[in-house]
Amino acid sequence: MIHHIGGEEDSNSNTTRRILLLLEAVSIGESRAFERVRKGILLRYLQEDRGLFQRDHSNRIRWVPLFLLNDLARYWRTMTVDFAYKQFDRGNKGYALRSVKLGISRKLMFASGLLACFWCDPEISGIPAPQPRVQNLIASLNEFLSWTPLERLALFFSKHLADAREGDFLRQTALALFGAYDGFIEMLNTPEVRDHLEKLPPEQVHTDPIFKNARAIRGQFRQAVHDMFLDNRSPLYTLTIDKGVF
Repeated sequence: MIHHIGGEEDSNSNTTRRILLLLEAVSIGESRAFERVRKGILLRYLQEDRGLFQRDHSNRIRWVPLFLLNDLARYWRTMTVDFAYKQFDRGNKGYALRSVKLGISRKLMFASGLLACFWCDPEISGIPAPQPRVQNLIASLNEFLSWTPLERLALFFSKHLADAREGDFLRQTALALFGAYDGFIEMLNTPEVRDHLEKLPPEQVHTDPIFKNARAIRGQFRQAVHDMFLDNRSPLYTLTIDKGVF
């Protein structure tokens, strides 16, 4: 997970283990070994990011770790490609449920990782800028990644809701995002609904009322994530365009 980042030996399974360890994993029992591995992975990403802490054309320090960000983006795209592959490999079995999960829980994981990269910028975290050193950034990322994906997003909103320029917009975005995720969890925790989506044939998804409701929840979540990162009223807008897109 540490030594094979990129290249032919960085298989799908190796990438999956590494990204999930960063974004979703928690230690069982003693946490020192777990944190040692997580910090080792972060060290590899940051040490080999040659442009980190360099000043750009506008004389701003680049705090966002692009090596890490690009690997997170690669994993997100890998998940979307694997979704299409599993349709072929499994004969579309479980298509409806996997479609909803990809558009909500898997997207949440990627969004929380993208936010972790942007959180390194003091203008986003609201934390006074530390000395631009790798170890300082590792400590900041390690702390931020210790929160769950939902908690990371909640921390971002709570930091910026008081801003008079952005507060109302972010409040509505947060309500839509967490409301959609609450609906998603309720749906998965209803055995008959989950079972129905698991067994629903793909050719029936466009007329099935349960899937229509799931798709509406997925659409609300998608729009909220879009607004969070890509609406020009969001504090994340410029970083998303400059670092997350191009």
